[in-house]
Amino acid sequence: MKRVLIGHRGVGKTELLKRHMIYFSDFLHFDLDQEIEKKHQKKISDIFKLEGEESFRTIEKNVFSNLIQNKNFVISVGAGFKPEDIPVDIDIDVIFVSRRTDSDGRIFLDRPRLNPEVTALEEYAVRFNQRDSAFRNRANFIYHMPEGLITVNNIEKVILSHGYKATDAFFTATTCNLNQGQSYELRTDIFSDATIEKIITENKNTFLVSYRKKTNQYPFTTGWIDWALELGPVPIEIQQSKLIVSNHEDDVKTAIEKFKPYSGLYQKLCPVVQTWSELAIGHTWQSQNPDQRSFLPRTSAISFSIEKRSKWRWYRQLQFSRQKINFIQYRQDIDDQPSLFEYLSLKKQKKFAAVLGEPIHHSKTPITQSQSFELNVLPIPINEAEFEIARPILINMGLVAAAVTSPLKNLAGQLCGKNCAMNSLVYKNKAWIGISTDEFGFEMLIKKISDIHSKSVAVWGGGGILQSIQRALPQAVCYSVQSGKPRGDQQSLKNPDVVIWAAPRKVGVRMPPIEWQPEFIVDLNYAENSLGLEYAQIKNIKYVSGDVMFYAQAEKQLQFWKEHLEE
Repeated sequence: MKRVLIGHRGVGKTELLKRHMIYFSDFLHFDLDQEIEKKHQKKISDIFKLEGEESFRTIEKNVFSNLIQNKNFVISVGAGFKPEDIPVDIDIDVIFVSRRTDSDGRIFLDRPRLNPEVTALEEYAVRFNQRDSAFRNRANFIYHMPEGLITVNNIEKVILSHGYKATDAFFTATTCNLNQGQSYELRTDIFSDATIEKIITENKNTFLVSYRKKTNQYPFTTGWIDWALELGPVPIEIQQSKLIVSNHEDDVKTAIEKFKPYSGLYQKLCPVVQTWSELAIGHTWQSQNPDQRSFLPRTSAISFSIEKRSKWRWYRQLQFSRQKINFIQYRQDIDDQPSLFEYLSLKKQKKFAAVLGEPIHHSKTPITQSQSFELNVLPIPINEAEFEIARPILINMGLVAAAVTSPLKNLAGQLCGKNCAMNSLVYKNKAWIGISTDEFGFEMLIKKISDIHSKSVAVWGGGGILQSIQRALPQAVCYSVQSGKPRGDQQSLKNPDVVIWAAPRKVGVRMPPIEWQPEFIVDLNYAENSLGLEYAQIKNIKYVSGDVMFYAQAEKQLQFWKEHLEE
């Protein structure tokens, strides 16, 4: 094996390399940064500081060149390593390790700043934009790694072994660089006629040719053909047994009407879906004839955030076991297609669990809970305005358990007839029951600070967990992040010992008073671009991540789900 792992800063290449060593113990494994430190007897940060980035890159390239002289190797390189320095005359498997949070930005307390004249996120964004296309261009495979994966995982091993087989789904190809033995969709709006014919001729793969723009080639010499009805009636030249008719441009109801003359053919409904009601219409249509219908909702292309641009990915993942024609993310990152990991991890069951809230694309709940739970756990973006209409639709699809994030926790409590926040729900006997495991998680978190009960504590934000914080730390003064003032009639602190960060990164959230210089910040978030993390970096103070709280409460949540669903 000759393999190089590339990817953005903080994506998790070093930890992946450790798991890789377990999966493939017969091969030599190297962390390039560690090898540089061994050779030069200096920390990376010191080399940057004393010799500058340009000098470091020369050292990095030289050490890398020596490592690839080995007969076999797996090398994890830093984000700044130039992918074009990986030689092309050696058969090296270059894997771009990617996560959906890559473009969010990450803040680091233990890595050298490359440009301290801008904020940490601005610095990250500049480097991200410079590096992303270079990673994609050099990689022959993109591993879309799930958020929160920290232990060895059989599915990950299968993916890294290139031993997977998609039997009822196609990868949408965007380059001619294909892996043998897989099924690919070739679209006429991505490739020219000549390129499609060349790919089909030169590869022993299963292909689906999707006509998305008019062409003179009818038909291509392949198995499946997909004709988009927005191009007009199906040409007589491509009317064959493996013919799919699809609709991408009409609304759900109009598209379904246009399918009626083609009742004998496989139908693929791929509209932009704006509302949960439209999703329900499409789902009902597909469910009425699952052997001949696929429903693949798309998110509007004008949505800007990752969350908004991939609102229905969970639905497509759920449908992998419920319809014959599906699609898997290949070299794209921001769209509604599920990843290969999500495809391979799907358990073919009618019931499922979910994490509900917005944003949740960074959530570790799906991978954490699904590894110990018999049901699929899907990340479903839902805001407060959608909560009421989405619930019965999800129940009809098979939802029986949910983890609930802010700002839905108070609504979850009301759903169970309680005037308190809840983060864990079960639907049983046509009724919802729930608890909050946040308080237990919070108690585990604050144990990281000795004598916290005797320290002055400021809570910055709070939301649905405020009551739990106040019960655990009655001396805490709680502040509004909009006004920057204490809530109710509490007196402001001059300089708290501890700041508990309980606020999201969004417009309108203030930073604490500039004169504060706390000893600790306890962040209830675990997002790698958390404002609490940024505050800790600015103030250069001790930081406690919300990871501790997450894993503690998740364990209690799982117990609650299992207890009530196994009765």
